[in-house]
Amino acid sequence: MIALAGAVCVSVSIEGCSDSESASPAASFASTPKDCAGLMAAVSQPLAQFAGQLFDSAGTFSKVDISDVPAAPGQETLMCSARYGLETFMSPAANSGQPRLRSVSIRFNVDTSADAEAAITRFFDSSQKSFNGSTTKLTALGSDAYAGTRVSGRVAESVTEFRVGNLAVDVITRGENYVRAGDSEGTSDSPELTTALRSGSEAIARAVNANLTSLMP
Repeated sequence: MIALAGAVCVSVSIEGCSDSESASPAASFASTPKDCAGLMAAVSQPLAQFAGQLFDSAGTFSKVDISDVPAAPGQETLMCSARYGLETFMSPAANSGQPRLRSVSIRFNVDTSADAEAAITRFFDSSQKSFNGSTTKLTALGSDAYAGTRVSGRVAESVTEFRVGNLAVDVITRGENYVRAGDSEGTSDSPELTTALRSGSEAIARAVNANLTSLMP
């Protein structure tokens, strides 16, 4: 259930509602989603566009075991992932620039401590400051949001993270493109791939944000 903090001005006939009174209040979430079951329906359209010819409509998101990662006090985390293409995937018919690997991970972080919204804001700010790559502030996505890209080895990735109330969500897209037909290796540093990863993570993040009412318990 989503609780709304603060009063909302809902009057139509009563005059005197100020802008501050009619502003959208912050959401308060009791926990993360219990599993990844609802994600595909929420993000299938931008995910299909991101994965391109590798997309499988029968695919699902799988829960990622992050039990070995220490959680912050009062914080609950759920991570879900979907993957298209394989590291060893070869296609003799593939052309330069076509997708060879696409994956997406979506992580929900909910803070339920006494100072939940302030705590998740600190978590969000720390994530952005520690990001090892270039970042850009985004608008019209939650209360605060940023996007960043980086390359690690042969695999490039883009991160879009946004915050709503006591919830922070980050969407990580990774991928490789073919260099030429039949290659068993891919490339991760082309401008085309970087653009695809960035637009993919942002579009999927916006779809998650638009469907929070159905995704969150």
